[in-house]
Amino acid sequence: MTLALSVDGLSVWYGEERAVHSVALEVPVGKVLALIGETGSGKSSVALAAARLLPPRARMEGRVLVAGEEMSALSGAQLRRLRGEKVGFVTQDALAGLNPVMRVGRQIAEVFQFHRNLNRRESAARAVESIEQVRIPEPAAVARLYPHQLSGGMRQRIMIAIALALRPPVVIADEPTTALDVSTQADILRLVRELCAELGTGILWITHDMGVVAEVADLVAVMYAGRIVEHGHAASVFDRQQHPYTRALLRTLHDMRAGQPGDPLFQIEGQPPSLNTVITGCPFHPRCPMATSLCATEEPVSQRFGGLEGTESGLVACHHLGDQAGAMT
Repeated sequence: MTLALSVDGLSVWYGEERAVHSVALEVPVGKVLALIGETGSGKSSVALAAARLLPPRARMEGRVLVAGEEMSALSGAQLRRLRGEKVGFVTQDALAGLNPVMRVGRQIAEVFQFHRNLNRRESAARAVESIEQVRIPEPAAVARLYPHQLSGGMRQRIMIAIALALRPPVVIADEPTTALDVSTQADILRLVRELCAELGTGILWITHDMGVVAEVADLVAVMYAGRIVEHGHAASVFDRQQHPYTRALLRTLHDMRAGQPGDPLFQIEGQPPSLNTVITGCPFHPRCPMATSLCATEEPVSQRFGGLEGTESGLVACHHLGDQAGAMT
């Protein structure tokens, strides 16, 4: 299996507070790995660390390899070359991510000028091709517009066009559809799936929405309190989820889709721990209906569980592997 992105032993600190604990992830070429968890679980820190975009006050440990190239020790000009060339990044807020006083075609063209040393005419032509690639009608006309003249969905497509302009092996998307309406979100998810397969790009998709995971992901990693608690093929995780936290997330999706009007939606009791909370045992145990004294004192190690027929086995960090596990009904 050829890997677009490999993260091993990744930890991230903000001052003395540790946001990410020894995370390991692999994104195969042409596949989408969804990293899901509640707000504050460490998802965005993983995304920023993988793209080497953490703020100066942050500190990271571990290895990040993009298409087999070690990124962890790079800095300065080397990183500027790799960003765009090897790693594309799509932010949640496209309006904030685009320059408001520059035409969108010019913003895409800059990628080709910086990385391919093309002149203005050549880079402008390539920018129009990039806009066409993300299925925007009349790309030449759209290239002459400013970000505020585009809809939210079109702005997000422009961000995707910039991220994919040089056909990097990896694109990191940090909750890019959160602010979009449902129909526009579905269009963007369909576009990402098509381009992922067409270009052979591996995508790390950050989200808190299990509905998005169901639409876009080949693989799923569930994150809680800075740790990966379950990781496996999407079909296996949805059909045979092993960790109580994963089952709780899927229960919220089930209630939203199958619940009757007026019925209360399922909520996970309690709150995730803050970064400065000292955790003993399993970090989910204060909120877990299956917790025992062992869970409160000993942190579980990841164990393998069998996937669906035709898929690889997954990993789960739980003392109760196999107890009450199975599909959420």
